[in-house]
Amino acid sequence: MKIKVGKNNVEKKKAKQPNNSSSGSSSGSSGSAITGTFTPGQDGVRSDERVKIITGSTNPINSYMTGGMYVHSNGSIGGVKVDIVDITIPVWRGSGDNKTESTATLQVNSKIKDTVEAIFKEIHDDPSKPVINEIGCFRASDGYPGHPFGTAIDINPNSNPQIKEGDYVGGVYAPGSDPLSMDANHAIVKVFTGKYGWDWGGNWSGFKDYMHFSFMGG
Repeated sequence: MKIKVGKNNVEKKKAKQPNNSSSGSSSGSSGSAITGTFTPGQDGVRSDERVKIITGSTNPINSYMTGGMYVHSNGSIGGVKVDIVDITIPVWRGSGDNKTESTATLQVNSKIKDTVEAIFKEIHDDPSKPVINEIGCFRASDGYPGHPFGTAIDINPNSNPQIKEGDYVGGVYAPGSDPLSMDANHAIVKVFTGKYGWDWGGNWSGFKDYMHFSFMGG
C-alpha cells in the first residue's frame, strides 16, 4: 500500500527531539520495566491503570488539561509533577543493507525510563535490525497527553504519517516496499504492543498515526 502525501502540517507533530525540557536530569528511574497487556480502547482511550502510574491519581486524564491543551510548565501538568529525564538509546540508522549502529537521545517521563530503555534494547537486538532515523518523545504542549507527559514516542515520521481527515503529517506510507513504514508485523510495532503493551496509532479506527506509540494511549 502506498499513500501519497496530502496537506502536510509538520507543526502539529514533530518527530525530532525538542530542546525545551524543564528538567533534563537522569534521576527518578522507576527501577524496573513495566510490561503486560494494555487495551486502551477505540482510537486510544486512556487506560485508568496506566494513567495512575504516571499521575498517581485515578482522575481522568483530561482533568489535567488547561484551555484544551496539556501544557508542561515548571515541572508539572495541571498540578501533577512530571519529571522529564534524558536517556540515550541504541539505534540502527541508514537504509536497506547500509545500516550503522548509533545512539539517540530522548526526553521521557522518569516513571517509564527503564521501560523505554528496555524496549529500545529489544528493538536494537532484533535480528532484522530495524532502522530508526528520526525519533522524538517529549514536547511541552499538545492537545493529547502523551508527548507533554513524556509517555508517547514518534518514530520515522517520513515513512509513517499521521492521516486524519485528508490531513497528512509526515511522508509516504508504503509498508512492504519501504522497510521504514511500520505495519502490525513490523519488529518495532511488535515490541511496543506485545510484551510492553503500548498503544500504536496504526491500530486506531477513526484516523491513523503510524509513527506514534503511547504508554497511556492517545
